[in-house]
Amino acid sequence: MTVPSRSFHVALLRLLLLLAVAIVTGACPPPADTDGPDGGASSPSVAAPATPTSDGTPAGASDSGGTSRPAAGAAEAGSGGGTGSETSKPDVSDTTRPVSYERLRGGVFVPRCPACGDVQPRGADKCAGCGQAISSWRKETLCTRCVGDGRCDHCGDDRICLACDGDGSCPYCAGTGKTPGKGTQCIECGGGGRCVSCRGDGRRDNVAGDFLPTEGWLPGACAVCIDGSGICPECGSTGKDTAGGVCVTCRGTGACPDCGGEGACGWCGADGACVVCDGGGREVLNGAPRGPDERMRSMRTSAGSFLAGRVEAAPTSQGIRIVRTDSGKQVSTVLPRAQVGALSWWMVLQDFGPGWDGRTVADAVDLAKFRSGLADLAVESGWWPLALRSLGQAITIDPVQAQGLRLRVQDVETKRVEDWVKRADAAKKAGDHERATRLLEMVVFKGRGAAVATRADLQLLQVRKDREAAQAKLSEADRVRVANDAKSTAERCIVRGRMRLDRARRLLDRATGLAADDASVDRVLSRAEYAASSSRRLLEQAAYRAPASQISWSVPPETVMTEARLTSASVLEAWATRAISGGRYDFGLRLARRGLSIDGTTENLKLLASEAETGLVRSGVTQGSPPPGKR
Repeated sequence: MTVPSRSFHVALLRLLLLLAVAIVTGACPPPADTDGPDGGASSPSVAAPATPTSDGTPAGASDSGGTSRPAAGAAEAGSGGGTGSETSKPDVSDTTRPVSYERLRGGVFVPRCPACGDVQPRGADKCAGCGQAISSWRKETLCTRCVGDGRCDHCGDDRICLACDGDGSCPYCAGTGKTPGKGTQCIECGGGGRCVSCRGDGRRDNVAGDFLPTEGWLPGACAVCIDGSGICPECGSTGKDTAGGVCVTCRGTGACPDCGGEGACGWCGADGACVVCDGGGREVLNGAPRGPDERMRSMRTSAGSFLAGRVEAAPTSQGIRIVRTDSGKQVSTVLPRAQVGALSWWMVLQDFGPGWDGRTVADAVDLAKFRSGLADLAVESGWWPLALRSLGQAITIDPVQAQGLRLRVQDVETKRVEDWVKRADAAKKAGDHERATRLLEMVVFKGRGAAVATRADLQLLQVRKDREAAQAKLSEADRVRVANDAKSTAERCIVRGRMRLDRARRLLDRATGLAADDASVDRVLSRAEYAASSSRRLLEQAAYRAPASQISWSVPPETVMTEARLTSASVLEAWATRAISGGRYDFGLRLARRGLSIDGTTENLKLLASEAETGLVRSGVTQGSPPPGKR
């Protein structure tokens, strides 16, 4: 009689254990490549990968940076099918507890009961084994910050207008063209009834020409300074207004007042994505945001139209595979690169970098190469802020290649300055001497020491001479007319600035009167801050071109600008308070810091910033599992 070998017994024992687990948990045996919490033998538990459902909601757990063990007693209790006599008693609590997720190799997550360690089915609110009330670690709701759009509402292409909230009507006369209660022509829209900011289409669309020449539109770039340059949009770095006095916009520093000279959008993480949902469109509570393959997108085609859908994977040489809904059915199509707008292609590509799915750890060399490739695409389209940002990221990721990458940064800066020279020449030919002067001042500042800066300086001298000669040719009657027009414009700016401030205060009052769980509060506060900021920018632009030394203002422009700053700080304080009380510590900290950059004397904002920093630290300690890492 042949005696079975030791390996036969071991194999038989493993088979019996797997069958026992399958019977208890109702799941199939674990795949061969899965490891337990300690990276050793196969874990006696199984869970399906976190794939999105038909509506895009992830069916599994959120991504995390490493393995998270079950709560106390889970290791001893196993999955409820143990045969040992020393099994620990489940630590059942009367309060609802979040499930603990165990991460297996390959990015698979196993939801376990925090009391006994049993594997839990999706959506379970009570453990069938021990009766512990549980809640899913990852819960999703529509992001109230971006209202599901996924994009920053202060930078980027084709964003919803904050002035009219996408309505297209003038928010100061409700589209009637008449001043409420007076019947006179609306001073904001001139009687047309259309929103001045978006020209009536409800969106800030660069292709349609809604953006003013001095406004930025690239995702992640400051929307106030030109090309995300960080230079004052009015004086072009000189720090002086048209009369030679101190520029009221930058207060003589020459730097952009909104980004502080950084050139990056202060409302997002310099990537154009909503900071709450990270571009996913849905807020994920206690979990990582939606991955690039889970979020809905609105992509511009090369023809200028828009296509909404979900990108399944990284772009390939064939194009982008997008899933969209057509007549109630999910349809998967491939869009060749030639049919996708250049900026939409770039934004999709940046989301699908090495290791985007969280299942592999990307090598620093590969990441730096990927970012360098993004910079090449941005340079081809003349997107200088995007190119410089990508190169800066590559330098940080791979310091070994830093020297060569810095040379490329200098090359991009040179090309950007040359582009400004071309645009200045075009502005001069079109008769826009103000824009030409501003661009040439930027060229002198950025290209100082180079031949291009010397030529720009000579061009500036010629522009000033032409302007002085034109003024000298004016008759006395023309000079009086020009002065009266400037004074009338200044008076209109005061009225329009006050209208914006009144609107900001009304929106703030409306937001504070809404319930704490009202999903519209974030949007109302965002519009309130925008109204206060636009009031300040309106006066800054007017006071630069018609300074108090030349025009007799009925109200000093600095007075209205100070009111606008205080109003913005008040809105941001209320907003930060709401965000922090709701557990959005990261967002609340951003709001508090932005408020302090506008008004650094507000003690409440300092306290809110400190509270948000403390909350960020505590949030990683009080949860049932370690905070999931970003994808």
